[in-house]
Amino acid sequence: MAEFFGSLSKDEWEQAGDWFLDRFSDTLSALKNARKEKRDVVAQFEREIEKRENDVRRCLKVYNQDMERMKRGAKGVIEGNI
Repeated sequence: MAEFFGSLSKDEWEQAGDWFLDRFSDTLSALKNARKEKRDVVAQFEREIEKRENDVRRCLKVYNQDMERMKRGAKGVIEGNI
C-alpha cells in the first residue's frame, strides 16, 4: 500500500486525500445521524413511559378514593349509622 501511495503524483495524492476525507466525513455524518435517531427514539420511549406512569397514578388515585369511600360506608353500616 505504501508503494501505491508513493507512486502517486501530487495531484493524484491530493485526490486520494480528498477521497479519504470525503469517506471519513460520510462515516462521521452517518454516525452522527444514527446517534440523533437513537436519542429521538429514547426521548419518545421516555415520553411514553411518563404518559403510562401518569395514567397508572390517575387510576390508582381513583381506586384509592373508591376504597376509602367503601371503607367509610362499611364502617357506617357496622356502627349502625346507615
